[in-house]
Amino acid sequence: MVKSSELAWKTPCEVYNRTEELSLWFDGNKQAWFIANAFPESLLSDLSIPIYLRPKANKTAGNLGYVVLRDSKGFHQRGLHSFDPDAKLDGLQYALDHITLEKARLLWKFLLEHRHLVYGSVETSKYQYFSDSQRDEKFSEMGQLCNQQAWLPDTGGYSRGKTTRDGRAIIFLKKL
Repeated sequence: MVKSSELAWKTPCEVYNRTEELSLWFDGNKQAWFIANAFPESLLSDLSIPIYLRPKANKTAGNLGYVVLRDSKGFHQRGLHSFDPDAKLDGLQYALDHITLEKARLLWKFLLEHRHLVYGSVETSKYQYFSDSQRDEKFSEMGQLCNQQAWLPDTGGYSRGKTTRDGRAIIFLKKL
């Protein structure tokens, strides 16, 4: 596995296949590792080595769109509509700290595709069937980072996203 000119042994979940998009996203990030030699696409798939940006998030359980967060006696919690409050994106903090127009475009495209992982509802109940439940709306870890830092191209450089008084996200609708 290659990090600039450095070689090391890494597991498939720690590396990416070098593509133009991923090279732009991880540009300058010393934590990013790419495979050293080209692999056949079928092997990349079998090893789950990403060829594009992908979130690290829990999957939904069944067809109902619930993400099981906690499931123990007397404490049950789930994300609604495929929302995972622990959703992350590799290299996000570095990309936000070193934002460029290209990285902003990649992030915008990614967030549009995975908007269900930015902000959503978490339902909590003492009961496994979620009777007498409580719902809280919140940003995911990934959404919080994007909301706190200036990364949206603006006339004066970059600006932050906006939220309403009650903390709800305002969807960014700027054409890049």
